[in-house]
Amino acid sequence: MRTEHTSRLTVDNNQFVICDADADEDLVLPASEANSLVAHDVGVAMFVSVISGGYDGQVNVTTVAYGDEPPLMRNWEDVVEVSVRCATGLIVGELMEGGLIPLVEGGGDYRLRVSARGRDLAAARDLEDDDEVDIDRVVEDFLIEAWPSPPAPMRVLRADSRLSRPDERVELTANERMLEGAAMAACVAIGRDIDREVGARTLSGATSRVDVEASLVGKRSRYFKLFAHLHGWWGASSPGGELAVGGQFWLRRRDDRPEHAIMGSRSAASIECTWLEIRRPSHVAMTWSWLCPADGVARPTWGDLVPVFSQPTRLTFDLVEGGSGDNARTTAVRVTHEGVPREWEQDLVVYWAYKLADAERVYALNYRD
Repeated sequence: MRTEHTSRLTVDNNQFVICDADADEDLVLPASEANSLVAHDVGVAMFVSVISGGYDGQVNVTTVAYGDEPPLMRNWEDVVEVSVRCATGLIVGELMEGGLIPLVEGGGDYRLRVSARGRDLAAARDLEDDDEVDIDRVVEDFLIEAWPSPPAPMRVLRADSRLSRPDERVELTANERMLEGAAMAACVAIGRDIDREVGARTLSGATSRVDVEASLVGKRSRYFKLFAHLHGWWGASSPGGELAVGGQFWLRRRDDRPEHAIMGSRSAASIECTWLEIRRPSHVAMTWSWLCPADGVARPTWGDLVPVFSQPTRLTFDLVEGGSGDNARTTAVRVTHEGVPREWEQDLVVYWAYKLADAERVYALNYRD
């Protein structure tokens, strides 16, 4: 028995989703190992995220349901399997709305095999100037296969793309490793305060402003895209997902990302951002609001999140292009984070210094000027 469907989906914040056919039903999932293709909360989750290389735009998706395990297909760069239990069946769809593709009918235990190709090309294309990109050309393909199967651990069957091997991206210098370690420690300290754990600092209510600057090698227009969407995070955005004043996006916590400790350790913790000012490619400002589950909620979802502070903080990136020609182009970037707890000032100085250095590494990996 084989049922196949093919369609195009619009990805949002580097993802589309697999969920129960009944939107009110959650999925039950085992623990996951770190990988770049499939992500989900452990235990009970609203959906499984399939991670694309492109931040937005369209991808080709084929779903196939089998009666038994199919052979592993060739010509795919990344392949991950995960088990899932659903109540009514499974569908594949867009993160916020529309674009539903059937996968399997009927509740039960299933094995999912997610295969992808073209993610590296899509990720590199995100850093191109807008007028250099053929936005109508779809470069990413995904195959979602499913069959009845008892629960089993997640497996990474193939990891041939550059995105699937983050540890191999760039060899860090001793100073870069030191900065990364300090930034991760700062994230843990902030998260401990949010969780109100033993050792947490008492926040006085006084606020401060953080300013960090760096000169980065590369074109301003490409760095603008990285910072406008806060590279290195993943999440959801308001319908459409386009960069526009008033648009929102949410940075979601993942256990396998050390820097996400900055949100605290509670399930469903998030950071909500709203774009306030946009002047391409020199300036973008947004709110940054820490969210955590309300006290007493046993199985929190996004709807159970409440702000940690009464007012959101404000995050601004200003970019000035310099250099003496295309071969020596640099971009001066200034990060300003206002309204943050005074006790977190030094932690955030270290964190944003790390994010600036990390942006230069991401740029070097994805684009050759």
